Amino acid sequence: MKKLLCNLILAGSAGTALAHNHSLKLDYDVRSSYNDHGLEKTDTVTPSKTMTFGQKAFLNLSGELDDGVSYKAYFNLLSTDVAGGTEVAMASKKFSDMLTVSVGKTYLNQGGYDNKNWGYNTLFVSPYTESHMALPTSATMMMLSANLGSAGELSLMLTDDVVGDGQNGFINTSKSQPATLLEWKGKFGAVSPLVQVVPYDNANSMQTSVGVAVNTSGVTAYLDYVMDSRKEMINGKKETHSYSNMVADVSYDAGYFKPFVKIAMFDLKQAKTDVKSNSPKLDANGNVSTFENFNDNASVMSLGSTVPGVSENFTPYFAFVSKSGKFFKTAAMTEEESKSSTTLVLGVNGSL
Repeated sequence: MKKLLCNLILAGSAGTALAHNHSLKLDYDVRSSYNDHGLEKTDTVTPSKTMTFGQKAFLNLSGELDDGVSYKAYFNLLSTDVAGGTEVAMASKKFSDMLTVSVGKTYLNQGGYDNKNWGYNTLFVSPYTESHMALPTSATMMMLSANLGSAGELSLMLTDDVVGDGQNGFINTSKSQPATLLEWKGKFGAVSPLVQVVPYDNANSMQTSVGVAVNTSGVTAYLDYVMDSRKEMINGKKETHSYSNMVADVSYDAGYFKPFVKIAMFDLKQAKTDVKSNSPKLDANGNVSTFENFNDNASVMSLGSTVPGVSENFTPYFAFVSKSGKFFKTAAMTEEESKSSTTLVLGVNGSL
């Protein structure tokens, strides 16, 4: 498969004899962030506010070959790992107006529009999309896609399933069958509904996503709800955890400015006794030191604007990002407190 993909990409780069609609772009994002680190504050530690700089750079290559074959490749140029930096390396064959078969590595159809709309210029994804999906964001797969005409598109994706040790974590102990990702995306004028059904862990667990996207009169928006019912082994016994995730994202094109607001809410309901707060990170002495990420509940909101009127390849933006949740205050996890952090972001992105 790797040889086939390489040959397709090289053939597409060679010229127009084989390649049609050939495209080679550099997607970039450069940003400065001012963070008050409020989530890391404890009774004994008041973290310093910091200013940090970050950047992303992706090589975006795509094209169409003769006989209905097309290819896509997306490389993270700042990754030190070639395999990990290859986000997408996929070839597709269109057998008819209805049926297309794709093989290679790409982003998996899971997590609703929040995961599906991820891009180099995404400010943030929900804590569930970022850290808690069972399957990887990008992986090798095989996909069958059916064009249903006015009813939209239906796709079936197969990829390696998750594997556990049979005592703690995932139930499946061998790659005896693939995980399946079924997706339907409709298109009814300005409205695009989305349904994803993902049985995984040898069909012991199920992620279901329902969403709708709207693009009309300058307004671009989507609303997602994801429910992940995950069975896991805990000390050799099966227990069921329930992850829920809701995301709303709205932007309005006002010409020189495009204001946006995005809200994400994440929650985990544990088996038997539900824990209501995020667990702290402990130091070597067993004392609360800081908080790594949201592992139970979270609310994240961003408010800002892009400035698309400056240039097609140079889009400045600014944003205010707030993260909040409940956290256990002590190592004994008996006292709770609410924490929040604020980040101010100023950046620029584009595609060259």
